[in-house]
Amino acid sequence: MFWIVWKGKGIFVPIIFFAVLYAYFYVFVSDPSEKVINSKGCATALVITGLLCFLLARRWKRKYGRVYFDEKKNREIVVRPDHSFYLLNVYYWSFILTGLGLLCFYFILF
Repeated sequence: MFWIVWKGKGIFVPIIFFAVLYAYFYVFVSDPSEKVINSKGCATALVITGLLCFLLARRWKRKYGRVYFDEKKNREIVVRPDHSFYLLNVYYWSFILTGLGLLCFYFILF
């Protein structure tokens, strides 16, 4: 059985990947009957998804959370929403996906 685990807006990581992959094949693949998966398309989708996840994570991180005051410790606590996919923050997924995409491009070219 396959489980998809996310918290907050982390579900957008695979949605963005498959949307970019679909858009790549819809725009750049000339023969729709071609059944071979183009490895450049997967690498491009990984890099673009990584960049989009980076931009979205920075935007989501910028928003302020709720501020609570702890009377026992006499200090403020800021609680921000967590956006993660498979227990990793979307911000870290951006580096993982971009790195995998660049690694795919390296193996394609060399």
